[in-house]
Parts: sequence; structure tokens; C-alpha cells
Amino acid sequence: MRNRTKIYWFGFIFSCIVHFGLLLLCLLFSLGIVSPESLGITKYLLDYTGRLTAIVVINSLLLTLYFKKKYYKDLNLVLIVFLLNVIFFLDTLGNFWGWYDVNGIFAVLWFDDFVHFVAPLLISIGIFRSLVNIKQYSKGISLVLASSISFGITVLWEIYEYWSDRLFSTQMLKGGIDDTMIDLSVGLLGIFVFYFVFGLLLKKRGDN
Repeated sequence: MRNRTKIYWFGFIFSCIVHFGLLLLCLLFSLGIVSPESLGITKYLLDYTGRLTAIVVINSLLLTLYFKKKYYKDLNLVLIVFLLNVIFFLDTLGNFWGWYDVNGIFAVLWFDDFVHFVAPLLISIGIFRSLVNIKQYSKGISLVLASSISFGITVLWEIYEYWSDRLFSTQMLKGGIDDTMIDLSVGLLGIFVFYFVFGLLLKKRGDN
């Protein structure tokens, strides 16, 4: 296993351990054994428990699959689960420690905006690598497909946020339609950054 592959793989393992540990904490919180405030964690995490459970289940299935098929030796496949877990980790930080409610990073950027910018960017990179190295698509077509699929996922996420608030009384759309449009705009900006940076790199290398 190459060094880069090891780094991505151990990053994925670390994320699995952290999310499993936080799920256990949620259980202790719900049973009243430990107080969230004593650890500097917001009460909103109890609304987030369902999402955290889904992350743990997804990671458990991926971990089992990667060990069974020995995918952990493949740089491209390991990079995909690593990028996915970077997104999971950022979302977990925002929900558990209340960073989504902070008035801005360095008084400039909301953490929510930062996540909605970074997530589509990372998704685009992961899809692009999959299409090029696994599906053997041309890099030009992969660039367009990765950008389109990533934006589609961004739109579906906003729909999920809306129905999560309506059905489960979560607080994901705190700014109403303005929040949705800003999230979509920031996400689209992240995809544009991916498209133009990777497009320039491909053009410079003469790839298509």
C-alpha cells in the first residue's frame, strides 16, 4: 500500500472511529447519563442522531466491503471514501459543536457556507476520479459529468433539508428560502472552481 493510499485509508478509519464514538455519546445523552453541555456539545445533536446513525451504517458497510474485496489497496477507491468522510466530518463538527450557528468564520464566512462550498467540490473530485480511473471515461467527458452529478446531489440535499425540517422538526433551513438559495449558489461556486481548475489542468497537460 503506497503512502498516499495509507494516509487516505487511515483518515477514513479515523472518521469511522470518531462517528461511532459520537453515536455512543448520543446514547449516553439520551439516557441522561452524560450531559451534552458538560462536553461543550449542543442539544441539537439529538435531532442529528438519525443522520449520525446513517453515517455509521454507511461507513460500516464500506469498511466491510473494502476489507472483503481488498479495495483498501486501491488509491482511487480509498480516495473516494476519504473525500466522502471529509464531508461527513465537517457536517458532524457543525452539528455537534454548534458551528452552524456561529456568526461567521473570521467574521467573513458562515461555517454552513463553507461546508456547502467544499462538499460539492470534493464530490466533483471523487466522481471525476471514479469516471477516469475506474470507468475509463475520457477526462473531458468526466469533467462535465462530475460537475453535473455533483450539482444534482447539491439540489437533492436541499430538498432533503426541507423535508427533514417538515417531517422531523430539525432546524436545517434556519433562513427559509434565502438559506436554500445561498446554499445552492455557494455549492455551484464550488463546482465552478472544480470545473475551471481541473479544466485548466487538463488543457495544460493536453488531455481530453
